[in-house]
Amino acid sequence: MEQESKKILTQADWEKKDGLRSQLQQKSAEGPIDFGAFLETCGFSRYIEDIRFCKFDFHNFSLTHLQFNECDFTGCDFRHTSLSHVQLLKSNFTKTKWVDTTWNNIFFNSANFFHSEIIHSRLQDVLIKNSTLSGSYWNHSLLGHLQIYNSVFNESVFYSSSIYECSMSHVELGDVLLICNSGEFLQTNCKLNSTNRPIVGLAWDFLQRGHFSPYIDEALRDNGTLVLKIEMQLRDVDVDCLKDEVIDSLKVRTGFNPANIAEKLFFEISRKAQIAKIVEKATLLLDYCDALVVPGGDDIESELYVDCSGSFKQRDYRRSIMEISLLMHAHKQKMPVMGICRGCQMINIYFGGTLKELAVMEKGWQYLTLSRSSKKEEIQKLIGGDILPALSMHHQASNKIGESLEIVFEREGIPKLLISHDGLFIGVQFHPEAYLVNELLNGPVEAVYNKCIYQLFISKILQYQIKGV
Repeated sequence: MEQESKKILTQADWEKKDGLRSQLQQKSAEGPIDFGAFLETCGFSRYIEDIRFCKFDFHNFSLTHLQFNECDFTGCDFRHTSLSHVQLLKSNFTKTKWVDTTWNNIFFNSANFFHSEIIHSRLQDVLIKNSTLSGSYWNHSLLGHLQIYNSVFNESVFYSSSIYECSMSHVELGDVLLICNSGEFLQTNCKLNSTNRPIVGLAWDFLQRGHFSPYIDEALRDNGTLVLKIEMQLRDVDVDCLKDEVIDSLKVRTGFNPANIAEKLFFEISRKAQIAKIVEKATLLLDYCDALVVPGGDDIESELYVDCSGSFKQRDYRRSIMEISLLMHAHKQKMPVMGICRGCQMINIYFGGTLKELAVMEKGWQYLTLSRSSKKEEIQKLIGGDILPALSMHHQASNKIGESLEIVFEREGIPKLLISHDGLFIGVQFHPEAYLVNELLNGPVEAVYNKCIYQLFISKILQYQIKGV
């Protein structure tokens, strides 16, 4: 694409008060935006160079007949975006989201797609050269005439995608996971490599990442694992029908005291098509893994841990049912599990525990104290003492502790670390992954010991692998 005589967009034009960024943010609420036409209306060229678009939402944008050179799109959200006849050269797309997008006649050269997610998208006639695509996800997408040349694809995942007439040439494929796809890439001079590192299934929301979830992902990789993100908000589940199935299960089994919530929800599962669908998907993906991590998020529905025979609110139970399904399968397989924040609470609920609302939200750095538990000596060796500084962000906490769990860390009567008697379930009511950004969060120097929580989890995974369970 040749540069036009019109003005080239500058960073100042993009960022200044009432500049293009703020104008586009206002217009995005009105409907789809043709980005190129908008630039021309404002007197700018369709050639864009050296602009930092970081974390901008390109929702419902149309990117047509454009050329981007040395631009930074880190963290941008391209949900429902269409791209046609676009060239993207020497540009950075680290941790970008491409959900429900369409790509047609697109050329990437020297691009960085590190940890990007291409989900439920349609790609046709796309060429990617000399690029880094490590840690990227290509799930539930239609890939047609996708050509990848002289690039790095390490630790990437292709799951449930349709692949036709696609090719890879001179591509490095280290620890790539290909799961339930239709079709395959024609490979020429590709370098295949498998390190046999443990695979950890990480429950994940591809639409709305939690604040700490990316750090959990990074911490798991920092401690030597591969990560398989498991989608929690399944699209092929009818939300209303699922709600009816959950309510029926809870009402019919009122007064019944099962060993865990899964027994109540999954009783006569053959009659519950939506719950069965979630259980099936959870089982399929977790069977590729050596361990499971359930991250933080919104409050858990109270009817999952207290009897509720009255009216039920309008709910989307997909996430909770997926988490319970994952926990149930991991439990059956005697697989190591770590739950963080909401994930810790879900582990407690799974084992029959309850939650409570706190009078004041727990927020910020705190010093946690080891309790008298059977795990005390093991934890003391890890952290070199009885005190651990930790970053907490929660307004609910475990109340009644579930069977098979014991309190290992606490603060002012609030359980902060739960571990099962067999050591396979670890529930953390703080954010140990904060060790990665401790300086940014103004944490104490000792916060580096939070990494020990991940090391404890990894040690359980290695023991699991050695046993060959």
